[in-house]
Amino acid sequence: MAGPIQTVKFKSGFQTSSWSYGLKRLSGAARIVLHNLPLAARYLMGRLPKPVSFAPHAVGRDFFGLNVAASPSKDIEDYHLARLVELGVSQVRTDYAYASEPGPTERWIDRLCAEGFTVLVHLVQPAQEASRMDRKETQQRWVGFLERVFRRFRGKVRCYEIGSTPNRHSWSGYSLSDYVTAFSLAQETADRFGVELIGPNIQDFAPYFLAGVLGELRRAGVFLPLVTDNLFVDRAGQPEEYDVHVSRPLLHWVHRLDLARKSWYLDLIATANGMGPPVCTYVYWTVNPNPAKPRRRYVTEEQYANHLVRYFVNAAAAGHLRRVYWGQMSGFFKGIIDDGAPLRFEPPAVFQRLLNAGSLDHYRLRPGFGAFRVMVERLADTNFVRRLSAGRKDACVFEFEKQGKPFWVAWARNGHAADLGATIANQRIARVVDRDGREVAASGPISLSESPLYLYPAAI
Repeated sequence: MAGPIQTVKFKSGFQTSSWSYGLKRLSGAARIVLHNLPLAARYLMGRLPKPVSFAPHAVGRDFFGLNVAASPSKDIEDYHLARLVELGVSQVRTDYAYASEPGPTERWIDRLCAEGFTVLVHLVQPAQEASRMDRKETQQRWVGFLERVFRRFRGKVRCYEIGSTPNRHSWSGYSLSDYVTAFSLAQETADRFGVELIGPNIQDFAPYFLAGVLGELRRAGVFLPLVTDNLFVDRAGQPEEYDVHVSRPLLHWVHRLDLARKSWYLDLIATANGMGPPVCTYVYWTVNPNPAKPRRRYVTEEQYANHLVRYFVNAAAAGHLRRVYWGQMSGFFKGIIDDGAPLRFEPPAVFQRLLNAGSLDHYRLRPGFGAFRVMVERLADTNFVRRLSAGRKDACVFEFEKQGKPFWVAWARNGHAADLGATIANQRIARVVDRDGREVAASGPISLSESPLYLYPAAI
């Protein structure tokens, strides 16, 4: 039985009231505007190459990723490793901070690499350090940290992510110039060790900030092979809805900022700056700890599982995100595994989560775990073919192909009762598999619910 909610603060304080820090932030805001103006002009004049959504493309196993923190004990670590193998993912992401060396995170990364996982290590600076990157001694500590990490995991870890929510300065401490300095120093160090860096780990959908950061990095001679963003859409309620909080209610039908459109803008900005495609490095819905008391932006465990699959399918079909890392694997509010530890982090765990919590006796697989496993099993190493539900407001239907045979993923949007209708000829469907991998009778008209179905013309 979970106890009362506890707040865990892991941010060291930094000064935001000094005139020098305020001047850095003001200067950064001005440069963001200066980078956005020509980009907007090129867009309006049709001079930007525009990505194409829902075009046919391959969906590899490496599209599916998961955030997994280190563990304070060997038994909890063993548990997470076994669950990762069960899920069938190949891509994992873990945080590594100044406080991580030496410690269980080093052991965890070693084990993941030894088991054949591709590990993205997210390097996190303390906020008070990140806010002082204009100081020589801070720069020296940062470079020293990077050298130790790159040397420690040489030959094991190929890619590192630099930056943690730099557009949330109250969490990370970064001003624009601080972040560019940190990344430039990291790039110089990475070049000496032959490793790859990606970033900037923008929080939520902030295209104006992304354009500013990428513009500044380009000026500094840094070009990212992948652009990272924590692309949440939970404010919209469900993955397919327009986010009215970005462009306000009167304009959301004009901008149409659903998941596909948001990822389209990120792809556009990255391409315009000569950078690689975007990656979503952190996304989740929040599980309501008390379903008897519904709360805005909280979901039940069943809704969480539905939204997880629908997010991945939408993102995979749209074709703009190179990879999606769900997170966290374990957590009382966020995880596909309930750790039984009602901890609320300040700042949120999306900024930094170094260790799993709770006692192994309290760990419990949520419906989202099984939904994730079935999704990877069904969708990894496929080809996306087409979206069949364009224009439908009640349902989503996507066609994929595996081993030369087509299949479909379909569901009804929240609050709708829908069927396939004329979207797919029902007589072509021989097998129906539900979100959790169970066979469903395929005779007669197929009704859709909020829980996704996998539809097959024949056994694959």
